[in-house]
Amino acid sequence: MTTRTAAAVGALALLLANQAHAQFAVTFQNGLTLPTGVVYEGTDDVEFVSADLTGSEDRSGNPTITVDGNDGGNIAQGAIRFNNLLVSQGGAIPDEVATNPDAFTITRATLSFFKTSGTGSQSEIAFHRIIGPNTPPELGTPRFWEEDDSWADLTFNIFPDGPNSTFVEWPFGPADQFQFTPSGTPLSPATGETSLSADFFDPNEPKVFTFQGQQFVIDGGGFTEKTDDPLFGTTSSDLDSEDILSALEDRVLDSTDPLGFSEALAFSFFEFDATDAVIDWLVNGETNQGWAISNNSGDGWDVIASELTGSFDHGFFDGETVIPGVENLTEEDLPYGVAFGENPGTLTLVGEGLRPALTIFYDGAGGAADLDFDGDADLDDFDVFLAAFGSAIDGPLTLGAAGDLDFDRDVDPADFLLFKQAFADANSGMTLSAALNASAAPEPTAALLAAVGGLALFVRRNRT
Repeated sequence: MTTRTAAAVGALALLLANQAHAQFAVTFQNGLTLPTGVVYEGTDDVEFVSADLTGSEDRSGNPTITVDGNDGGNIAQGAIRFNNLLVSQGGAIPDEVATNPDAFTITRATLSFFKTSGTGSQSEIAFHRIIGPNTPPELGTPRFWEEDDSWADLTFNIFPDGPNSTFVEWPFGPADQFQFTPSGTPLSPATGETSLSADFFDPNEPKVFTFQGQQFVIDGGGFTEKTDDPLFGTTSSDLDSEDILSALEDRVLDSTDPLGFSEALAFSFFEFDATDAVIDWLVNGETNQGWAISNNSGDGWDVIASELTGSFDHGFFDGETVIPGVENLTEEDLPYGVAFGENPGTLTLVGEGLRPALTIFYDGAGGAADLDFDGDADLDDFDVFLAAFGSAIDGPLTLGAAGDLDFDRDVDPADFLLFKQAFADANSGMTLSAALNASAAPEPTAALLAAVGGLALFVRRNRT
């Protein structure tokens, strides 16, 4: 039996197995080492607070970003930007995504936050792309926001919104220097410096995931059958990451998977689809100035910022709760952001791993089926898919890892259907079965086709 045949037969026995074989997916998170070997430090994030007009308090190093439409009569807005994403800028995304799209194609991008405080269920947390400053000539040279800017800096360089935004003498500078009254919000889609429509919101779509056989649905209703779901009746906006860890605690502590805690931690992050923005910035040549974050309510929304350091206790990551199987793990087994607690068998969270992250996925010239990124889609790529499909369970997948073609953190029959279609698309309609029939080893190929047929049968049965 060939390696390819053995892998396929093994896949039938482990239909929902996870593995850690990485595809072309790059995560940008301050402190994380990129595939190029460079430690990334390119995230700028800050909160702008109207109560501190001139920035007497330096907020660029704050461990959290707070966004609040009415905090004791004041407004707090946020902004976040991931700089230096391309290889030529010191990042890890090939410049060819723009110069040679036939070689590399961006397929997906996600922005992830560890949320420490939810907002009201009716609140709207909006992420508007910042598209440019709008500064009149008499106020100097236009420039974009910087991480150490204050609210007043923004109203000096960007029009605030609101009918009361007028020129007045600026009391904090020379008598001949003029400024806007900071009566409006300086990062506002109403004035042109941010896009007119938001890229995404928290919430608008339910957060739905399956953890160890149980479906969890974070939605304001409509899932009346899910009464056993500890998150039932909540919405994404009024939930935070610790709420999710608490909801999954019993499952983790009862699990036989020694790395179930890692999967739970992955689900606790709130992810937003940033694909369109990243393509505009890296492929279409638009200026990357990140997103402005606003809140239309007085119920604050807080997330971890890019400067957080130290150890933190959240949920069962408290240094006291014994997690089954952890005592047998080594530091190499722990995912980024997790550390051993002082007591045996316990874990804590590390601030660096909770920072905001931008993950970009891209395909090679062979399209989605080109899993080995050599420019084509062939049976070598099927080897990669089968290896992913039949690997022993060793932890949750990274979103979009090899074989995870539908971006749901596993490699299962749904991904197999997508792989077959992508394979045919890349080979002028030639099917995977035809390619296997044309291969050089007829007897092993027959066994392989039987295994693949079993996968297809499994898919049909589970779709009816």
